[in-house]
Formats: sequence, C-alpha cells, structure tokens
Amino acid sequence: IFRFRDLLNYWSIEAQPAYATWNIVKTVDGKRDLVTNSGLTEMRRSSTISITLSGAKISISVNEIRLDDIIDPTGAEDLGAGMLGAVSESSTIWQHFSIFHRD
Repeated sequence: IFRFRDLLNYWSIEAQPAYATWNIVKTVDGKRDLVTNSGLTEMRRSSTISITLSGAKISISVNEIRLDDIIDPTGAEDLGAGMLGAVSESSTIWQHFSIFHRD
C-alpha cells in the first residue's frame, strides 16, 4: 500500500499469481479502480517490488523490470506506505520491507 491517506484512499499493488501478473489499484473514497497491471510477469517464490514516488509520477518495478510510469496527482502529498498480506489458498511471507524518504 502506498500514497496512503486513510482506509478509503490509497494505492496498492496486488499479486495475481493465477494470471501471472500484478495489479496496480487506486482506491478513492472506498471505490477500487484497476489502473493497470504488470502484464505477463514471472511469479517467483521471492519477488521484489520497488515503488518510487516523485510528485505526480509513480514508478513501479517488479523483479527489476520497470513498468510504465503512472502520472496521477491524486494523493501526491500522501506519503503513507505499508504492507497488507491476505491468506487464502496460499501463504504470504514478507522477508524485508523498507521505506526511504528522499528530499
């Protein structure tokens, strides 16, 4: 979860292993909107996600492959970030999580 303002307003990147892709979702006032996905992406036992925020620009890489930048000024001032793992048929294990603020 990134650009987190509150429980109803944030961005997220969500694994979709059944489709070999990652969804990038924008939630505004509780309404989820699928903005894009990573396309066909290798699903690894250990994946690395990198998100860089710079003003209106959102840059995302999955396993060191950079996706197209997203330009959206909504929530550009919201710098909250975190993780959320949901367990259904498989498990999620987080090995490392870091947030860096660059001026």
